[in-house]
Amino acid sequence: TAGLLTVENGLFSNTEEAQLFLVEGSPSYIGRVHEFWSGIWSAELKTAESIRTGKPQSKWDYSTMSREELEKFFRGTFPGLTGLARKWAEKYDFSPCRALLDAGGGSGAISIALTEAYPGMRATVVELPAVTPYTQGFVDEAGAADRVEVFATDIVHGSLVGSFDIVILSAVLQVLSPDDARAALVNIGKVMEPGGRIFIRGMGILDDSRLSPPEAVVHNLVFVNLYDDGQAYTKVEYEEWLLDAGFEDVTYPEDFLIIARKSTS
Repeated sequence: TAGLLTVENGLFSNTEEAQLFLVEGSPSYIGRVHEFWSGIWSAELKTAESIRTGKPQSKWDYSTMSREELEKFFRGTFPGLTGLARKWAEKYDFSPCRALLDAGGGSGAISIALTEAYPGMRATVVELPAVTPYTQGFVDEAGAADRVEVFATDIVHGSLVGSFDIVILSAVLQVLSPDDARAALVNIGKVMEPGGRIFIRGMGILDDSRLSPPEAVVHNLVFVNLYDDGQAYTKVEYEEWLLDAGFEDVTYPEDFLIIARKSTS
């Protein structure tokens, strides 16, 4: 049964894990992940041309993607982000948190999973207007509309409302230019409560040499093909932006993750 089926009274049934990840229609169904990674691989094959021309040859622009492209992207990333959020829920203590801002939260997977693990938490997923219908669809599918709100705005130039004691930016700053990344953090800092924490997950956080760790360098090559301005940034760059936006106590508790705290002074 490979740990995927149970047998009782001669009848086979899915295990809880198989039901969650292997049944089409489940929000955590992983059957479409291969489509996402196939697209990443195809993009990476164009690295030389992207470098020669100075333009991304497999450009991703979430504001102009087709319905099919957005659906494929979010279906492909939802299961992994759900797993990530569940891991964070066990590793980090979110019990004091009441208001989560999931900035550029895409499908809302992280908000859905964290508010499920911490019933006292409510979340607001902020996304571009072109994306929010898909976000709302995932929230509704998960039956999470009573605890996850979806709000359309641009985190760089738009207005953010509310007051939050926890903020998550997952794979967001890496798609922005340095100036826009700085502006986004300043904008977010304005709606954060003193002492609140910000989690920044980036698929490419480089050391100051920009040559390691290897995983970050590889992701930076991918970004060359996908984004006009986005790239893997260094720890020094992240720290500078965070300090300018009123954050302190910047730490790196694991690969691809930065945690900082909003200053209380």
